Amino acid sequence: EAALVADLSSAMSDDQLKTVGRWYETPLANKVSRAEIQASSPQAWQKIQQGASDLQARFKGSERAALFTRFDRAARATESAVDTTVAVQLGLATAISAFQGDSGPGFDKLKQMIESQREQMRAVVAQQVYDAYLYTYQDLSTDELKDYIGFLETDAGATFTRVATASIQDSITRPVEAVGRQLVRFLGPS
Repeated sequence: EAALVADLSSAMSDDQLKTVGRWYETPLANKVSRAEIQASSPQAWQKIQQGASDLQARFKGSERAALFTRFDRAARATESAVDTTVAVQLGLATAISAFQGDSGPGFDKLKQMIESQREQMRAVVAQQVYDAYLYTYQDLSTDELKDYIGFLETDAGATFTRVATASIQDSITRPVEAVGRQLVRFLGPS
C-alpha cells in the first residue's frame, strides 16, 4: 500500500490527484469500488466462472457488451493481467533454470517459450476479463458504466490506472523475482 501511494504521488500531478480524489468521493465511484472489491474475492471468481455463459447470453449484442472494448483499453485489464502472468512465469523460469543448471533449457529458452505463448494467453485472459467485467458491473446501469469508463479515459483516470496497475503488478512480481534471484545465487554455478 505504501509503495502504491508513493508511486501515485511521484507520477501524478497535484491536479490529477485532486481529480481522482474527487471522483472517488462520488456515489458512482463508491458503487464501482464496492462492486470491484466484492468481485475480487475467491468466492466471486467461482461465481464468475459458473455464471459466465448466462451473463454472456444475457448481455449478448447489448450496449454493455459493446462497451467492453473501451473499458478494457481504458482499464488496461487484459494487458496488465497478461503482463503480470508473463512476469510471474519469467520469475519462475529463473528459479527453474537455477534448479536445472546446465541440464535444462536455460533461462533464455524458457523466456522465449513463455513469450511465444503471449497471444494465446491474451485470448484466454481476455475472455476471463470479459466474464469478470459482465459479473462485476452487472448492477451498474449502462449510463453509469459509460461514466466510469469516461473517468478511466480522462488524463487523471488514465494516469491513475496506469500507475496503480504497474505498482500492483510490481508488488505481485517482485517477490517471485526475488525468490528466483536467491535460488540462482544459491544453486547457480559458483
